[in-house]
Amino acid sequence: MTEIVNIENERGETRKYETVASRLVRFRTTYPAYSVNSHIIHIDDDMVRMRVEIGWINEAGAFCLLAAAHAEEWRDTSDVNRTAALENCETSALGRALAFLGFGSENSIASAEEVEGAKRRDRALDEKEPGTLILLQNAAKKGTAELQRVWEQDLDIEGRKACSRYMPKLKRLAKERDGDE
Repeated sequence: MTEIVNIENERGETRKYETVASRLVRFRTTYPAYSVNSHIIHIDDDMVRMRVEIGWINEAGAFCLLAAAHAEEWRDTSDVNRTAALENCETSALGRALAFLGFGSENSIASAEEVEGAKRRDRALDEKEPGTLILLQNAAKKGTAELQRVWEQDLDIEGRKACSRYMPKLKRLAKERDGDE
């Protein structure tokens, strides 16, 4: 049975997304002999990046690739990711690989879990942006060196993501301050 989750987008439209578990059940029913291989590309205290490959083993014993997909999860983006970033990352990559094979939502490669995760990350960045932006604005008023120091030393990855779109303007402001001295 296909499990569909209705999720409202930023325009107020409701879209249908299939869960990864539902995609996997449909895939395994259709292709029981195919293999799913997960590979950790990067893992550390901050983030996890994975690749999932789907294919079959031929007569010579070689893996024949049908689809591959990547995912990335940051540990500080949610309570779940603090303890299960690896598992979430693998699920996201698997959902995308299955979608590339046609086991996905009608209008999207993203799974229900992936869309909900992105919405949670966006909310976290929106909450972080105001305070971080004030910190960067104050640094820019002191010049380029201070802006760069704050960006590299005082901000975490979420703070940088939340305010990266403001950096060109802040850099111009900092350069103007450098010129005033």
